[in-house]
Amino acid sequence: MNKTKSKDLNKEHILTEEEALIAVKRDFENYRHLPEHLKTLKVSYEAVNSCGDMIYYVPEKIRTPHLYRTAVRRDGSMLEFAPEELKTELLCLTAVRGAGDALLYVPEKLKTRKLCWAAIKQGGWALRHTPDRFRTPKMCLMAVESCGHALEWVPKKHKTKTLCCVAVRRDPRAYEFVPPTTKATIERMTGIKAPSKKA
Repeated sequence: MNKTKSKDLNKEHILTEEEALIAVKRDFENYRHLPEHLKTLKVSYEAVNSCGDMIYYVPEKIRTPHLYRTAVRRDGSMLEFAPEELKTELLCLTAVRGAGDALLYVPEKLKTRKLCWAAIKQGGWALRHTPDRFRTPKMCLMAVESCGHALEWVPKKHKTKTLCCVAVRRDPRAYEFVPPTTKATIERMTGIKAPSKKA
């Protein structure tokens, strides 16, 4: 049995910060099981630097801006837990470059064209959280090339036959979001038929 696994952590044998640090270096999950007094800034940084999700288990009193930045660098979706006053343009850009859907946690005032492009490049699903004013034909095309289902969030005026064709070829389920007047053309262009309705 591997004694370094978190479930096997014997908290009674970890008495010092150094021992806690060694345990966390072996397996970041060990951090979750440490007593509060051993969750020092040094040990917490090691855990969060290994896995951004560990920010959940860091005591509030030692969650520093640096610790939040580290968590977001490791996992962009950790932006959700960063205090609003720490959500700078740079931190938000870091987050969406790691996880496009982190755009959901970016304050509206910080959603710039550059930031939205970075999110879409990471994944087409980010179009869902992109303000309408930035949803250009080019951005929408990039989104559906990455994720056909992003067609759901493409403004009607940008749902051209070409864009719909790209989306449906990428993901046949995107057919659901093709405008009714375009469906017959898309069926001819892609060979993909409307899903049959079950009785």
